[in-house]
Amino acid sequence: MHKPQDELVNKLEQAKEAVAVGGVYQHYKQPDKSYKVLHLAITESDDELCVIYQAQYEERLIFVRPLKSWLDKVNYNGNLINRFTRLA
Repeated sequence: MHKPQDELVNKLEQAKEAVAVGGVYQHYKQPDKSYKVLHLAITESDDELCVIYQAQYEERLIFVRPLKSWLDKVNYNGNLINRFTRLA
């Protein structure tokens, strides 16, 4: 059973403070490539918040990633950095 709609709407609004819909980001593993956030969404199965984003290179594939993963910090070359960094 889903959470109440008003609770889901509030969670989406809070997520928009952390991830800019329409914003362009880079992934730490591919700093020369960028991704545009198209939307924030809720998974049907468990109400998990997700980021829907599109590669801004080659075939411009569209991806979905859990918000928690999008916002994670990762250990890269001995440094704790953001998985995605906003460019614009």
